[in-house]
Amino acid sequence: MKNVILIIFLFFLSSFSFAQEIHYFNKPIINTNSFNYCLSGFEVDDGFIVLNYNHIPNGGGIYLNLLRLDEVGDIQWEKKLGDVAFLPPVNTMIQSKQNTKHYLVSYLEEIDTSEHYAISLLKFKEDGEVLWKKSYISTEIIVLSSRLIQTNDGGYLIVGRDGYPSTGSMLAIKVDSIGNQEWFHTYPMHSVSHAYFTSQTLDGGYILSGRASTSTNADIYVVKITKDGDIQWQKTIDVYNGDSSPQAVPLSNGNFLVTATTNIGWETEHYTAILDADGEFIRERANHSLFAYDSNAFAAYG
Repeated sequence: MKNVILIIFLFFLSSFSFAQEIHYFNKPIINTNSFNYCLSGFEVDDGFIVLNYNHIPNGGGIYLNLLRLDEVGDIQWEKKLGDVAFLPPVNTMIQSKQNTKHYLVSYLEEIDTSEHYAISLLKFKEDGEVLWKKSYISTEIIVLSSRLIQTNDGGYLIVGRDGYPSTGSMLAIKVDSIGNQEWFHTYPMHSVSHAYFTSQTLDGGYILSGRASTSTNADIYVVKITKDGDIQWQKTIDVYNGDSSPQAVPLSNGNFLVTATTNIGWETEHYTAILDADGEFIRERANHSLFAYDSNAFAAYG
């Protein structure tokens, strides 16, 4: 047996107080030859809902599981989800805006014995009861889910990658409030492109951000799409070697903040750009820091 430590730090700021309450526990989970870490979690009544990444070496599998923990970290229920094909998602569990006791998680799942994978979306209650589950199939053998958001119309948007490992295109899947697929689009660039983040924009469309790479280089890749998934503009930025997940965030004035971090030896470069509503540069900068985080590099220019 090997003790695997799952350490979860959960921070909650009360909207009615200036004081910050910190919940902390350090709980060992016994699992033979495995490695775990928490991807995301929510506080619930007398405990937590946690999305956990579980890697069993030597061909034992890599998968996600949902855990319901009590307030001291003891497991109350557990559900194993599908495989994640060596690439853990960024954040694929969200809390429903309509009912805060309902949650959704997207994940990779094998759908037949020929190792054909699909993205599945599961809606479940705080007590673990499954409300519904839907799967979205591509012509590619493997599709990856990296980020899940709830959209303004009550539906959901899943982004990730269509194809793995040597090829793949940035992926977006729009579904309605009960998981029915509305559209499925890919946005190829270079030999591989992958979406890690997405946000809904002021015009009702979406901004997707990630990376596009060749065998020798990786660029920041940003795509602005309509509410129906059609491309309005796309941009690659060649200042990045793939060490982090680039992120594009919509600003209140209609512009977009793009950030990325690259580590070169002991030195870290923080890249920041502001794009206008049409994807054109307003300004960009790169800051270097040694051993330390440079907060100036991530200033949100208006």
